[in-house]
Amino acid sequence: MLGNGTFWALEASASRAVPAGSGVQDSQTVQRNHGTKQIVAQIQRLPVTLQDPAILGPVSADLRPKAPGMKYKHYAPKADLTLVEPEDGDMESPDSLERMTEKVRQLAEEKLAEGFRVGIICTDESRQTYPKGLVRSIGSRTRRETVAHNLYALLREFDDLKADYIFSESFPEDHLGQAIMNRLSKAAGYHIVKV
Repeated sequence: MLGNGTFWALEASASRAVPAGSGVQDSQTVQRNHGTKQIVAQIQRLPVTLQDPAILGPVSADLRPKAPGMKYKHYAPKADLTLVEPEDGDMESPDSLERMTEKVRQLAEEKLAEGFRVGIICTDESRQTYPKGLVRSIGSRTRRETVAHNLYALLREFDDLKADYIFSESFPEDHLGQAIMNRLSKAAGYHIVKV
């Protein structure tokens, strides 16, 4: 809620200010949870009281999607994409980051040894961890807006590079990180390896 009785509503790929009294309630289901650099600060201050289950993970066959792309593999590269994330969900501690990057490296090396073209989605901070494969940084882990900005272009780049498999690091699911992980998870068809 903004000071003048207006709150931000996020829908599809756009945001809009919704005037008070318009009939739209701030507790309505948020169908998509992503924003742009210009409104990230506003989004971070807004409480979200409800979220559609389709943005939080794989959904059952009986759930009717409220918007295109909410139920199915979406914005997916042609290669099989696998996300790797720490079992405990802690993606900030050095130990968790090391376990995650080690698993991405291991999975990539296994497929490389089988003769496949393997893409690796890493960050600026972890790029040196991966000596082999089609290694691409998606941005800086400390500046998630760079990750969000580069996401779709990087997925398309792996198509151009004819990758057979892609292994990706994961990101904390706070604020903008939640939108990033939502899109990566959908692109991967929710194929996530926990370490």
